[in-house]
Amino acid sequence: MLFAGTPGWDALPEQAASRHDVTAIPYDTEREGRSHDLACDVVCATAFQQVTAPACTAMWAAPPCASYSRARGANGTARRLRGRAPDEVEGLPVLTATERVYLILHNRLTRVACALARAHVEAGGTAVLENPVDAGFRRSPHFRWDAQEHASIWITPAVRNLVAAALANATPVVWATFPMCQFGSPFQKLTTLLAIGPLAPRFFSLNELRCTCATHERRAIGWSADGSANSAAAARYPPAASAYFADLLFQHEVLPAAAWLAERGSGP
Repeated sequence: MLFAGTPGWDALPEQAASRHDVTAIPYDTEREGRSHDLACDVVCATAFQQVTAPACTAMWAAPPCASYSRARGANGTARRLRGRAPDEVEGLPVLTATERVYLILHNRLTRVACALARAHVEAGGTAVLENPVDAGFRRSPHFRWDAQEHASIWITPAVRNLVAAALANATPVVWATFPMCQFGSPFQKLTTLLAIGPLAPRFFSLNELRCTCATHERRAIGWSADGSANSAAAARYPPAASAYFADLLFQHEVLPAAAWLAERGSGP
């Protein structure tokens, strides 16, 4: 798992290992510092060997979303970073030096995630990318008028090329968007998964989940009193989501999302 976040029993790598007795290899600088830094070529080379190994059947990547976020911007900036636009998704031409460096790093990490995903799929596995919903896509039911200038990761050249390569090879491609609150998150957090490979069709049922909450305990947009972004806390998957994602990838048969939640008794 790329960009796996901090360790914990509720995290996806730990849930996969405990529920299905698989060897989960998480990559994140919050776990192992620079030895897990996917901005480094040496680390990427090691990850490439792992995701293309015959024993590797699934890959999950959750590239950093902060620079694509409508809710926050670069560390150290006093205002929201508005460094992207739908027609300039990799960065506007006029940026401060801090913003430029920040976007270059995030663009690189997006390209790395997509390159490793493509290599894994071409080796016969299933790759899943996760990021917040594209609220600026006009043909989506999740479109918001106030987000029409949203430049999400899903419209980057790296993601588009990944999908095009999969479709050219007749590889299954599934998009799934759903609210994390249905897995017990205090945030609504509309989330999109892009699944590519033989297990991709399993993810389609997530599209059937709808937010049924009267209200949500927390909002991802904005900043807390201590200066941290509210969206940072929303990045971690609820335990039920990690468990279900692990089942989708490693269980022989798995129920559709709504039925799985009903059987488990999870949700808001």
